[in-house]
Amino acid sequence: MQYKTLKEISEDCGIQYHTIYQRLQVMTDIRTKRVGNVITVHEDDADKLVFEVGLSSPRTHGKTGSWIYSRWTSLLHYHREHVCEAWQDFEVFYADMGEPADRNHKLIRLNPNLGWNANNCKWDL
Repeated sequence: MQYKTLKEISEDCGIQYHTIYQRLQVMTDIRTKRVGNVITVHEDDADKLVFEVGLSSPRTHGKTGSWIYSRWTSLLHYHREHVCEAWQDFEVFYADMGEPADRNHKLIRLNPNLGWNANNCKWDL
């Protein structure tokens, strides 16, 4: 059995280390080992972990690691059950919302009683 470090998984798929680490904390079916501060994941579970982060094809859009991509992964992490199915795919989210004018903008819901989707969200200061 071979194991991959979270750093190796991050470099292989372009997902930020902390995003992988955060998702790993809530997944109970991933085989891991820890030696000191180094966490490793069984190689058969690495793809499952990447998929669960919501990034089955992380390199297609060229935005992995960007500020907007980090905002999207945070949105999924904290609000996944309220994010529309289409926005589970970064490319759809990016096509709908684009990038805000600057990093001071936050994604908000126009109606807080409705979910996160293109018809109910906008970038706002």
